[in-house]
Amino acid sequence: MKVTGISCSPRDAATARAIRLTLQRLQEKFDANTRFHSLRGKEIRGCIHCNYCLTQGNGCSITDDMGPIYDDLSWCEVLVLGTPVYNGTLSSQAKALIDRTRAMVATNKYAFKGKLGVALAVGGDRNGGQEIALHAIIDFFIINHISPIGGGAFGGNFGITFWSKDRGASGIDDDVEGLRSLRRVLREVDKRYRQRHKPKEQD
Repeated sequence: MKVTGISCSPRDAATARAIRLTLQRLQEKFDANTRFHSLRGKEIRGCIHCNYCLTQGNGCSITDDMGPIYDDLSWCEVLVLGTPVYNGTLSSQAKALIDRTRAMVATNKYAFKGKLGVALAVGGDRNGGQEIALHAIIDFFIINHISPIGGGAFGGNFGITFWSKDRGASGIDDDVEGLRSLRRVLREVDKRYRQRHKPKEQD
């Protein structure tokens, strides 16, 4: 299982910790091969809709820190995309990253097809907009033929949510319900991945 995890936060705090913990659990329990990106300190400019990617078919006209991220978005089978909740929804860093993937699908509209997607959101309040942020990420998944994975009907319904209480990384480690949503979602990821890679029965 090849997994790329991206923390779409300008800080190295709660969201980065949540993504790192998710990747750690996938490594330990499911022997996943993982790669991590933090957008902290990265220059990820917003899409300017210049249509270079469509007319030239040669990636994005903007030269910044998206290059290695493009590589690992192509490489992964599972994408874990995490955002802090700002004003009840995504961070601007998350929106810029999502918009810039247009350069990938302009070349191949099925660039993401067949991948599994996990949405993760961290809020300073328990009900600060985590589910709204998750839905924005899930919309991105669906538009690009990524299969969203939630925890099912009894926890982690739409993805992984954490309440940091504005305590940074320690808030993630102390959020019992958030850790429960993490466990439930990752069990579903493993189940779906195994189903897809189940050997076909011989005739």
